Amino acid sequence: MNEVAPIPSAANLMRQILWPAAMALTAFMAFGVLLLSSAVGQPGEPGLLIFPPNWDRHKVMDAALSINAPLIDIGPAAFVVSVFLEDHATISRAHQAGALFVLNAKTAALCGAK
Repeated sequence: MNEVAPIPSAANLMRQILWPAAMALTAFMAFGVLLLSSAVGQPGEPGLLIFPPNWDRHKVMDAALSINAPLIDIGPAAFVVSVFLEDHATISRAHQAGALFVLNAKTAALCGAK
């Protein structure tokens, strides 16, 4: 016999699709507000390089050292490194090396980062 799959009820649809989508959208918006409200890394100041979270510590360190900026500290997560941003070229090299974001370390400290 061929069994027909039951049609999901509105409650199941909300629980399985709409609720996770709404939570993802909320998280994305909160992250966007955080990025827009925090200062982007500026030359002459310490900055946090945020690399892809799926990179291991070795790959992150190779990328961070490849931009030829003085290393200040290793961040609380494997994909975060603190460096001294000497000039705009340092920021450009950080993005070319794979950094997703270059944040002002002072502003990021408000979020609990070192």
